[in-house]
Amino acid sequence: MKIIIHAGMHKTGSSSIQRTLADATLTDHIYAPWKKPNHSSLFQLLFREPVEDFHGFIKEGLTNEELLKERQVWRERITRTLSESEGKTVIFSAEDVSSRHDFGITPRLAAYLREFTDDIDVILYIRPPISYMASALQQSVKTNNRSTINAIKHWPDFQMRIEKLDRVFGKQHIVLRKFDKSLLEGQDVVFDFLNFAGIDRSEVTIRRTNESLSLETFALAFARHKLTGEQASRFNAAGRLNRATIEAMSGIGDTPIALAPELYEPVLTSQSDDLAWIENRMGTSLLDTPKPSPNPVRSADQLIDIALGLVEKLDETLPRPLVRKNTETDRRDRLIRYFQLLQENAQAQLARSKRPLHSPHV
Repeated sequence: MKIIIHAGMHKTGSSSIQRTLADATLTDHIYAPWKKPNHSSLFQLLFREPVEDFHGFIKEGLTNEELLKERQVWRERITRTLSESEGKTVIFSAEDVSSRHDFGITPRLAAYLREFTDDIDVILYIRPPISYMASALQQSVKTNNRSTINAIKHWPDFQMRIEKLDRVFGKQHIVLRKFDKSLLEGQDVVFDFLNFAGIDRSEVTIRRTNESLSLETFALAFARHKLTGEQASRFNAAGRLNRATIEAMSGIGDTPIALAPELYEPVLTSQSDDLAWIENRMGTSLLDTPKPSPNPVRSADQLIDIALGLVEKLDETLPRPLVRKNTETDRRDRLIRYFQLLQENAQAQLARSKRPLHSPHV
């Protein structure tokens, strides 16, 4: 048996790879079972200590007792999968394996997998840093409701991440590919990974995902937390509620997101040694040119101004019953009220859906 771990990095088409493989019926490969296409939370469940400290579990309000019961169920499930996969390749995909904050998860994961085989390869796609920071910034606002703009917090820390994997799995087992369409198999990261893993394209249906926000939606998501501090947490379905609230604003505008030079240039200077390290490791330049945008992100105040300027657009595009509930006349108060109404609306929709949350698909 061989094991392949796709470890991201973040913002390199991982969701498309994960959803494609999760939906596929494969012949010589097994995509490890889990409730989600992304195995990051599986590894958090199995190997984090204390398990309840994982931010995803905190948002859902899960207790140590609940998580330990679930850990037992899923450890048995994954052990059974690995034990019954002789002659096959088992694939996991989890960006958290390459995260900066490991909490001891990766060494425990490696030790567990070596109970079944020593043939373990880890592949990472490496995105050039300027576009990485822009994408990571919007992801942090979307999922963590960050209300600050600080590009240095989103520097990839290439050496820290990759040397951790070298130590745990062995440098000879770490494969790095530049996230550049012109260099990927079929100019596509999903095709490239399938080729690396030895999966025939005829066995899968490609599932494309695009999680990018427009500048307008990004500004609204940023302003939502900055002006209200509202973020659902510590109860079942909190993560879905936050995503649904932002999704309700996703049709507002289509301006691409890019960072202004005054945000990224100081970071490139301060992190020049790390950039030189990864370029030397990969034998190629990673310095990229940011994609053009008529209004690149410069500051928190700029994003608030953009959001305030979208009040009339919200009046036009949001559902009429929701608009009628907003009786505020001051622009700032009206925007804040929309954020409250959107979250209430999303919560009502999720309540009606009655979807189960934490029952494993066994």
